[in-house]
Amino acid sequence: MPTKKIKNYDIYFGGYVQRSKSIKKISFDNSSLILYKGDEYDLNFTVYPNDAFYSEIEWASSDEKVVSIDEDGHIVALKGGKATISITINNIVARCFITVREVIHFEDPLVKSILVRNYDFDGDGEISYIEAARVTSIPFPMFTGMPIQSFDELSYFKNVKTIAPHAFDSCDKLTSISFPAGLEKINKNAFSYCNSLTEIMITPNVKSIGTNAFSDCANLKVAYINSNIPPKNGNKILDRCPNLDRIIVPGEYVDDYLNAINWGMLNDEEYLYYSYIIIQCFDYTFDFFLS
Repeated sequence: MPTKKIKNYDIYFGGYVQRSKSIKKISFDNSSLILYKGDEYDLNFTVYPNDAFYSEIEWASSDEKVVSIDEDGHIVALKGGKATISITINNIVARCFITVREVIHFEDPLVKSILVRNYDFDGDGEISYIEAARVTSIPFPMFTGMPIQSFDELSYFKNVKTIAPHAFDSCDKLTSISFPAGLEKINKNAFSYCNSLTEIMITPNVKSIGTNAFSDCANLKVAYINSNIPPKNGNKILDRCPNLDRIIVPGEYVDDYLNAINWGMLNDEEYLYYSYIIIQCFDYTFDFFLS
């Protein structure tokens, strides 16, 4: 049971006077909350009268496997279910009733609506982690040309292995996307003309990136490639990205990238639209100037 000690004094003419009034009531700003798995929240409370004296605050969760609580009233939703958070001060108790939903909370409502239309197998209007786990690929044309803005929740679709050709082609409002750890293949033109992307982070298990996968991304600046083995490069994967100036790869595998097909051939004509390319490694940097 987390307990916080409180120094409860008022400043009075340069000295300190201990408060003496007894607490009559405690109330939470919210007596009930609906949270999603993984959410964090700070519970705020008020004591009445507001100048009452107290020296300790005790917090408790009725089910710490569902919701955890620390001594500052910070809660974390851990799994689906219900729990009651109680606060006790001078034997006065208040309670907040928490419901945790084990569904994915999407920042972009359009992304959610598209996924619900395709993968809401139980018809509850939500995408649960179980439903997400049934998805193995992102097909064409589910998102193609749609004005989606963010899809960082793709990382929760842990069994997605493949992103289809043109799957996110011309999503020119897309600013961020996070790939699942198990992703293995990004097909050709999957993210062509995603003009609002400024960086991409390729997860370590990606083995293949198709031709023009990220071509014509006008504002792309940085590409992080986190695989120790250079993914099979389908050629021109970053073609016509005029603001790209860094490709960041694991430092100890730089030579592998430089010797891999279509990774190290930086002086080929296809790259001449750059004035230069920097491959910045995690522990040192190379500059390659083109002729």
